[in-house]
Amino acid sequence: MPTSTPNATIVSRDTYTSALAHSPTFGREIRLDPAATQGVATQWFSLSAFDDGNEELAHAYSTYERDEFRRLAETVLGGWLGDLCSIAEQASWSGSQPEALLRLVRHQLWPRLERLTDEALDDIHAAISAGHRPWLIAAQRQLRELQIATNDLSVRSIQDLMEAIGAEEGDDAVVAALDVSYQHIWKERYQLWLQLSGHERLALSCEGMRAHYGGPDRRGDFEVIEREDDYLMAFNPCGTGQVMRRGDDPREPIVYLGDPTRGRTTQPADSNQDVVGMPYYCTHCPVLLEHFPLRDLGQILRPVLFNIDPAVPCKWIVPKH
Repeated sequence: MPTSTPNATIVSRDTYTSALAHSPTFGREIRLDPAATQGVATQWFSLSAFDDGNEELAHAYSTYERDEFRRLAETVLGGWLGDLCSIAEQASWSGSQPEALLRLVRHQLWPRLERLTDEALDDIHAAISAGHRPWLIAAQRQLRELQIATNDLSVRSIQDLMEAIGAEEGDDAVVAALDVSYQHIWKERYQLWLQLSGHERLALSCEGMRAHYGGPDRRGDFEVIEREDDYLMAFNPCGTGQVMRRGDDPREPIVYLGDPTRGRTTQPADSNQDVVGMPYYCTHCPVLLEHFPLRDLGQILRPVLFNIDPAVPCKWIVPKH
C-alpha cells in the first residue's frame, strides 16, 4: 500500500520497481502494479523513485506519464474532437463560416500546448539528472498543469460541440455523433478488451483515467477497490465531467456546466441510463461502455455508476471475467 502524508504519496520500492513493464498484450510499456496502487498518480511513482536515488526509474516514470497523456490526447480526445468538428461543419444549421470558427480548435491550440509540455518533460529529466528536488517538483507541476489545460480545453470543446448538436437536432443526434467516433476509435479496441485478463482490463482503464488528472488535487489520483468478481474505480472527482459540474477547482473562473438548462439530456433513454439532465459530455461513459457494446457485442464492458449530484463520486466497475 502507498503511504500518504499531507503533501505527498510515497510509493514503496517494491511497488515502483516492478510496476512498469513491457506488456506483450499491448505491445508497449504499461503500469501493471496491484489494484491497491493503480489509482495512484504516476508522478508519485517518479518522485518516490527519485527520493530513493533510483534515477533510472524516475526518468522512466516521467516519460511514461507523458506517454499516458499523449495516448489519450492523440487517439481519444483528438480523434473524437475532430469528428465533432467535422459533424458541426457539415451541419445545415452551422452557418456560413463553421470552418473559420473551428480553425483554432482544429489546428492551432494543441500543437502549441504539446510543444510546451514536451519542454516541461525535458526540464523534469534535467532536474532528475541534476539530483535537484525543488527543480523536479516545479517541473512536474508545469507538466501536470499543461496536460490538465490540454485535457480541460479539449473536454470543454467536446461538450460545447455536443451541446450545439443536441440543441439543434436532439439527444439522438448526440448519440449518433458518438457512434461516428466509436466506429473508428473504440470498437476495434473492444475486441481486444474481451481477450484481456481482469488485471489487464484494470490497468488499461486506470491508465486512461489517470491521464485525465482527476482527484481533489488534479494529480490523477482515484480509489480502486478490488472485489471478488470485479474492481470498483471511484473518481472524486473524475477529471472531465465532474470537474465541469462541480466548480471547486481553482483553475475554473466559473462552473462550466453551471446552467442546468444547457447541454444536457432532455429525454430518458437507454443510452443515458434514463437520466434527464446528464451533461452531454458525461453521456459518453454509458454510451461507449454500456450502450454500444451491448448493441454490438451483446454485453456491457464496464458498468457506469453515474450520479446526477456532482458531489457524489462517479464510479466504474471493471469485471474480472
